[in-house]
Amino acid sequence: MQTVKLPQYYCLGLIGRGQFGEVFCAYDYLQQNLVAIKVIDVKRFSTQQFLRELRFLVSLNHPGIVTCQGLKHYNSQRYLIMDYCEGGSLRDLINRGNLKLPDSLQIVLDILSALAHAHTRGIVHCDLKPENILLSLIANSWTAKVSDFGIAKEVEEKYYSVSMGDTGSPAYMAPERFYGKFFPASDLYAVGIMLYELIVGQRPFSGTPKELIAAHLNQTPTIPDQVPFLLRSIILKALEKLPQHRFADAQAMLDSLKNALEVVKATQAQTEVIIVSTPGDNLTGELITSFAEPIISIAQKDDHLYVAQHQSIITPNLQINLEKPIQSLSLNAQNCLAWCQENNQHILYQIKDNQANLLLTIESTQLIKTSESRGKWLAFAHDSPNPELILFHIEKGIVWKKSLAVLPNQLLSIDANHGLAISRKEDLSTRFNVFNRRGNYYEGFSLAIDCQDLVTHPNYPYLLLGTEGKRGLLINLKPLKVSCFALEFTPDFIITQDCGYLLANKDGAIVSVDIYGEILARYQLNLGKINTIIGSNNTIILTIDNYLYQVKLPELKKI
Repeated sequence: MQTVKLPQYYCLGLIGRGQFGEVFCAYDYLQQNLVAIKVIDVKRFSTQQFLRELRFLVSLNHPGIVTCQGLKHYNSQRYLIMDYCEGGSLRDLINRGNLKLPDSLQIVLDILSALAHAHTRGIVHCDLKPENILLSLIANSWTAKVSDFGIAKEVEEKYYSVSMGDTGSPAYMAPERFYGKFFPASDLYAVGIMLYELIVGQRPFSGTPKELIAAHLNQTPTIPDQVPFLLRSIILKALEKLPQHRFADAQAMLDSLKNALEVVKATQAQTEVIIVSTPGDNLTGELITSFAEPIISIAQKDDHLYVAQHQSIITPNLQINLEKPIQSLSLNAQNCLAWCQENNQHILYQIKDNQANLLLTIESTQLIKTSESRGKWLAFAHDSPNPELILFHIEKGIVWKKSLAVLPNQLLSIDANHGLAISRKEDLSTRFNVFNRRGNYYEGFSLAIDCQDLVTHPNYPYLLLGTEGKRGLLINLKPLKVSCFALEFTPDFIITQDCGYLLANKDGAIVSVDIYGEILARYQLNLGKINTIIGSNNTIILTIDNYLYQVKLPELKKI
């Protein structure tokens, strides 16, 4: 893995390459947040160019522009410390497709607002394209930031040489740019190309660089009739061949697009009908057995199935009775673990050699446990008398304790040595703190979204999947990148499989998703209200009241 060694920062991985250097995601130990580090290629990016970009970035202060936090020199290398945008680039979002029209327009509004700020300060970006538009997540949507002012120009410069090798990207260049001229309207032309691409799904012009130049100079874009009239007129005006025929400035285009967005929202509100979910293939379940009492929880290790009822655990070989009501079952690397609860007393048993061994008893009004453990340890947090995180070793007992400011909402073990404490805030943001087996607790990072029901994948330990209402969230931790996908229901259950994940609700709607968030299949199971569900490969086991079912899924292509 490519990396960068710089004091104060821990590199998490490469996130992109530009024509003048590479960009890495890193954790800032002092500021306790994530940053982007741009490593400047001194052979391709002269000192004069570097100082120009730095001056532009320092002079621009706008929420829609990636901020430069500082400049570092280390071992004869130059680094720019930048804001980190966890949502990736607009190119990533375009490639995923299925972007709703209001979301697309809002992203373009963010870009235009940033350009209005830059243009009033005499700075023309000159290289606008989806790769240079970075995204951060907000509730149910994104916010966009303009980045990479490496070839930006000042309006007073008027002209530049077309032989410098820094002219920009031909697919998004205004006609005058090919003649060595640039204006603020040149940026608006690039925005028009991106607006077209977001709405239509492809650029208005394509081909070789020579063919692109000819199209930009001579060809009028064709816009499908399905595009609303106001948006068609905005695109055509932005893509006028002569810069003086385009919008007077970024603010004028911004105002026109705001009006169009209001019309789009009003039209959708008037014509919107109840969306009928795409029907899934009907599944049938095979009844395994029924019990006299309702099933509380189930767990499976290899072919060994554990079924928990009120105060007993039933296996194929015997029944184990416990003294307290069972709350849940989980698995560690060796055996099954049973959490029992009565009032404020929480008790942990290990089911081993056909008997229950008492491991731990704790008094607490709330207890947050690891969702899974991959070794001999687990972590849990409680709130009595004060919030505390405890690392527990199955053989050694309690290894360490850590006082916390607040009780986390969820704990996850992400590999054999590290875990995550996840806290959802009142402002609907989510905080991720890292801890390890040595008792070190690190301030991590925050996301401005309400991440719920996160799970890890056994084959991809640094990949988390969670939900935000009817939006699925895929969070890659090394380096941090968050992508989203739309769901037709709010999941109640998430289970991992070889091909990715299964998301299901209690009514039997099931979606199979790969590790990239692409929906592989939809199913519908009509057996009744599901209480709990587990899965392994192409088989799922679920409970409905007192009944235990097995369901076979159609074979899916594995990743």
